[in-house]
Amino acid sequence: MNNKTQSAEKSGHATLENAGRNRQAACDLADLTHEMSAACPDETGALQKISANILPDPLSVMIVGQVKVGKSKFLNGLTGRGGLLPSDVNPLTTVLTHLHFNHTPDRQSGADFHFYNSQEWQALTQPDASEPKQIHEHAEQLVSRAQTRFGNHLPDLLGATHQFNPVTPEVLAQYVSSGQEGAEQYDDLIRAADVCFSTAPFPGAIRFTDTPGVNDPCLIRDKITWAAIGDADYYLVILSAHQAMSRMDESLLKVLKEKGSGRAVIFINRIDELSNCIRDAKLLQRSVQNDITRIFGGAPAAVLCGSAQWAHVAETGEGTDAVREKAEAWVEANPTLKRQFETGLAKGEHSEFYQEEMAVSRYQALVASGIPQLRRFFSKILLTRFADLNTEEQVGEVLEIAERHLSSVRKVTDDTSDVQMDVHVDEVILDEVGICLEEEQALLALQLHEDIDALRGELVAGYGASDPSPSAEIAADPEAEIPLPDELENLRLNFISGIQSVKLDLIAGIQHSKEGLCASFPDFLPLQKTETDSSILRRFSPDARILWREAAAMAQASWTSRLFHRKHTRPSADAVVNELLEAAETALLSHTDIVFRHYLAAISGNLPDEVSKASDNSARILQAETFVNALRELQKNIDINPHKMDQSQ
Repeated sequence: MNNKTQSAEKSGHATLENAGRNRQAACDLADLTHEMSAACPDETGALQKISANILPDPLSVMIVGQVKVGKSKFLNGLTGRGGLLPSDVNPLTTVLTHLHFNHTPDRQSGADFHFYNSQEWQALTQPDASEPKQIHEHAEQLVSRAQTRFGNHLPDLLGATHQFNPVTPEVLAQYVSSGQEGAEQYDDLIRAADVCFSTAPFPGAIRFTDTPGVNDPCLIRDKITWAAIGDADYYLVILSAHQAMSRMDESLLKVLKEKGSGRAVIFINRIDELSNCIRDAKLLQRSVQNDITRIFGGAPAAVLCGSAQWAHVAETGEGTDAVREKAEAWVEANPTLKRQFETGLAKGEHSEFYQEEMAVSRYQALVASGIPQLRRFFSKILLTRFADLNTEEQVGEVLEIAERHLSSVRKVTDDTSDVQMDVHVDEVILDEVGICLEEEQALLALQLHEDIDALRGELVAGYGASDPSPSAEIAADPEAEIPLPDELENLRLNFISGIQSVKLDLIAGIQHSKEGLCASFPDFLPLQKTETDSSILRRFSPDARILWREAAAMAQASWTSRLFHRKHTRPSADAVVNELLEAAETALLSHTDIVFRHYLAAISGNLPDEVSKASDNSARILQAETFVNALRELQKNIDINPHKMDQSQ
C-alpha cells in the first residue's frame, strides 16, 4: 500500500471517527434537550429552537420497482422487521407507506393512517377526460367498492386519521394492503401511512417509503407511484433477477433521471430463483451496471444483488433446506461475503441476532441476502452527515440554559428558606427513610465494588487472548471508531459488555431497595407513590478512551515488545484494566448518589404545606443539577479527542 493510499484511508477513518463522536454527542444532547423541555417550561422556546438543529434531517429513501417484485418483503429484511409489511403471494401494497426510524424522541412507536380528504378523493375518483379509459373504469370500481364497504359512513372517514400504538402486521394489512376483503378494509381510502420505530440497524434518522409499484394492473395505484417520484434523497430500485432491465425498468430509471431529486441505488432481487445464481447473478450485476451507466451518463451509487427471501429466512427462521443450501453456496462462492460471515461467527454475532439452534444457518442467510451490504451503504451516508455538526456549540448553548434554570430554582429556594415551617410527623419518618437510604446506598456500593472486581479478573484473564476480529472488518463498519489492535478491540467489547451487565444489576438493586423501603414503612404513602428515576444510569456509557491512548503509543513502539513480552504482560494488563474500571466505578457511584438524592427529594415533595414546597424545590434543584452535570460531562467528552494519533508517524 503506497503512502497516498494510506493517507486517504487515514483521512477517511478520521472523518468517520469525528462523525461517530458527533453522532453520539448529538443523540445524547437531543435526549437531554427533550427531557429539559418538559422540566423547564420557562426555557421551552429556546430549547425548541436548538432542538430543531441538533440532529440532521432524516435521510429519505424511496423503494421503487415493478409491482410484485418483492419490495415489501425486501424492506422487511432491510429494516429487520420480518413479517411486518404484508408480503405474501396475494397482498399488494396499495398505499405510500413511510417507515420512520429514530424519528424523534417524542415519537418512537405507533402508526398514523391518513385518509384522503374530500377534494383529494374527488380528484382521485373523477379523472380528467384526457385520462385513458381504463383509468376511468378503475376509478368507478374504487368508488363502488368504497360505497359497498362504508355506505353512508364514507364522508365521515374522508379527511380522518386513524392512530395505533402499537401497530401490528394485521393492522397494516387492514390499512395498506389489498390482499383481503372486509367491511373494515381501508386501503382504498388511505392517502399515506406513517409508521414509527424507536430503533433500527442504522446510526441516524431514516425514512423508507414503500410504494405500490409501477406497472400495477390497477392504473390508479400505478399513477400514485409515478406521482410520488421526485422528493427522496435516494431511490432504491428493486429489480427482479428474472427480468432485470425490462422496458418498464428502463422507463422507471429514465423518470428517476428526469424527476428524481436523489441518486439511484440498484438492488437485483430474487437471485436465489436463478438456475445458477453463482454464475448468472454476477453476469447480471455487470450487465445492469453497464445499462445504468448508459441511462444516467455515469455509474450509479451502487448495484447490489441478493435475495429478500434469504433475508426473510434470516428474520423469521422460515425456509426449506434447499433455500438454506443455496444461500450457503452463494456465501462460499463470494470471498467478501465468506469473510464477513466467518468474522461475524468469530465475534458471536449469530448468537446475538438469533438465540436458537439454527442461529448459524440464519446468520448465513442474512449475509447471503445482501442486506448487510446495503445497511452499511446507508449507514455510512447517515454517519457522514454528522461529521459537520457543530455539537460543541450546541452543547454549550443547552448548558447555558441548564445553568440558568439551575440558578432560577436555587433562587426560589433561597427566597423561601427563611419561612418558619411546622414540624410534621412525616418529617420524622422522612429522617428515618433517609438513614435507610444511606444504608441501602452503602450496600449497593459494596456490591458494585464486588462486581467490578469480578469483572476485573475476567478482563485481565482475557486480555491479549486470541480473538479473530480483523481490523479490516472493523474499518468496514461505518459505525465503528477508528480501528483498534485486535487485543484492545477485544478488551473494549468485553469491557462495555461487562459494564452494561453491572449497570443493569445496579439499576435492579436500586429498585429492590425501593421495594424494601416500602415494606419497612407501609403507612408512609410518599414511598408508595414515588418512583425512582434511574434515567441518568440508563444513559451511562463507560469511558474507554484509554484504549485509543494505548493505540497511539503503539505507533511509537512495538506493541508486542512493550506490552506482551512475558515479564511485562501482567502489569500492563492490570494497569489498562484498572484504569478503565476505576473510572467506570467512580462514575456509577456518582450517578447512583444522584438517583438516591433525587428519590429522597421526590419523596419529600409529597409532604404537605410549606414543607412540601421546600422539598419540591429541592427536588427541582437536584433535577436541574442532573441536567447541568450531564451536559458538562458531554462537553468534556467532546473537548477531548480520544483518538488523536501522533501525526509524525
